[in-house]
Parts: sequence; structure tokens; C-alpha cells
Amino acid sequence: MAINVMARVTPYATPHATPLAVIQVKPGIGDVIWHLPFVRAIAAAAPGGKVIFFAPPTSAAKELLAAEPCVANTIYFRHAGSELQRGVNLIRLVGLLRRHRLQSIWILDRTIRPALAAALAGIPERIGLGLGPQSAFITNPGIGQDHFHDHPIDWLRALMTEMKVPLHSTEPDLHLPADVVAAIEKKFAQFARPGS
Repeated sequence: MAINVMARVTPYATPHATPLAVIQVKPGIGDVIWHLPFVRAIAAAAPGGKVIFFAPPTSAAKELLAAEPCVANTIYFRHAGSELQRGVNLIRLVGLLRRHRLQSIWILDRTIRPALAAALAGIPERIGLGLGPQSAFITNPGIGQDHFHDHPIDWLRALMTEMKVPLHSTEPDLHLPADVVAAIEKKFAQFARPGS
């Protein structure tokens, strides 16, 4: 049984003037894409319908989510590196989170550092998976430890269920900026479309 060293608050029921945040620590472009349905579900259940999205710069999240209506802002933070770099990155993340004066954050991974950073930044509502030591720094009960070896998508499905956040689909259906789509159509207009 994990002991939560931070005070618990009522999960996800308090309206917030400040947009809530979602933090995704995985480094890749594909990681942003497969997390997107969960980000949308969290935003849809939130007051204002938008989130601030934190991700590593290697994820290209700013470019990928430029046309995503549920993302108010995308902010990069560094997560990886040597033990020393990770410690420095943790301190920087605490400062970054404090500057945004967030009331609520969702941590979409089982790693401890974002949960610890959110607690140190004074974010009162910290929603996370609660697998392993992370459970000491979140304010929701988390998902059961029996999910520890599940696939990360199954972790997030379980978290949505636990937090009573409707998840209508796990298909990303990425929204692209209209100017980018128009530029691509113009560039390839002279060529026949596949299958035609």
C-alpha cells in the first residue's frame, strides 16, 4: 500500500479559471499522436474545453497540435538525460509549472518526476496513473497496481474509467492546419491521386 505524502483533493470536480494541463513525457512524434484521443477526452471534460499540453521538444508537439482546438498552448520541457540532467530538468519543470499557476494537471505516464514536479510546484490537483512510487505524489487514487505491466494505452483507458472521463475513441484523427493542407495539395496537384 503506497502512502501519499501530499494532501488529497477531490478529483477533477472543481471548476478552474486557469486551463488545466496535460503532461506527456514520451519523446516521439507517434507518442503525441496516440495520446491525442486521451488529451481530447480530458479537455472535453474540463471547464473551457482546453488544456495546456506539456511534451518533450523531440515530440514536435507544437507543430503537430497547431490546429488542435482542445490544446490552448503547447509547452516544451526536457525530461531525459543523465541522472544529473534529469535532476536539473526536474527543477526546471517545477519552475515552468509554477509560472503557469495551474490548478490541475494530468500526468499521462507512470514515471515519478512529472508528478513530483507538479507537487513541488504546488499544483493542488494532480491526476496520474499511480503505478509504483508515483502514487505518493498524485491526488487521485490512481489505477490498480494490477495494471503495472499493461500497455500504456490500457493504462490511460483505465485512468479515464477511474476518473469517469468519457473516451469515445482511441483513434487520433489529427487535425492539420488549413494552410499546410492547401500547400500540400498545391504542390502535388499535377499528380494523380493514389487509387485514381
